[in-house]
Amino acid sequence: MQLDKPVTIIPPSYILNNQVIHPNPFVLKELDITYTDNPKDKRIYLTIKPFPIGVQLWGPESYDAVGDWTQKQAEDRLKALINNEIHKFLGLLFKQTGDTDPDGPGSILAGMFSGLGIKTSPTCSCKKHMREMNLRGNDWCENNMDTIMSWLRAESEKRKLPFVEIVAKTIVRSSIKKSRRLLEKRILANAQTR
Repeated sequence: MQLDKPVTIIPPSYILNNQVIHPNPFVLKELDITYTDNPKDKRIYLTIKPFPIGVQLWGPESYDAVGDWTQKQAEDRLKALINNEIHKFLGLLFKQTGDTDPDGPGSILAGMFSGLGIKTSPTCSCKKHMREMNLRGNDWCENNMDTIMSWLRAESEKRKLPFVEIVAKTIVRSSIKKSRRLLEKRILANAQTR
């Protein structure tokens, strides 16, 4: 499937042998798609090379209604799922680890709080929110500050810690700014090695 314009994909960083690995970005001009129709499970799904995670287009609730589907129907369904957010959509197709991206805004925020003595616990949702911030990226974090503040406020209340929104926003903005700097540095380093 041809894309309207090329898309640069930055795979998530990961840790291997206690070392942070930053895979090189790559550019997609088209999506190399393989469709799979599984009548037994009543599912139609696709995989996009080189992404490891597949996408279900139709499941048991809509399989019979789709009937003999065409590639055009499948591409239209995929476009609806992408919903003009191709970077976010393709980012979801990478396998995620606990520390998805050490340079992501969520990881940096977690590190800042850890430096203040506020660490994750088995009963908190901190790691889940860290992963979500990393996955959605800096722009999302900046545009959804209210959501992030509600997460931090709820966690403060659970831990019986004082919550000062202006301070929390300053810390979150600092994590976004640092994440952007590190991401730009990574892109420049990768561009110079080519």
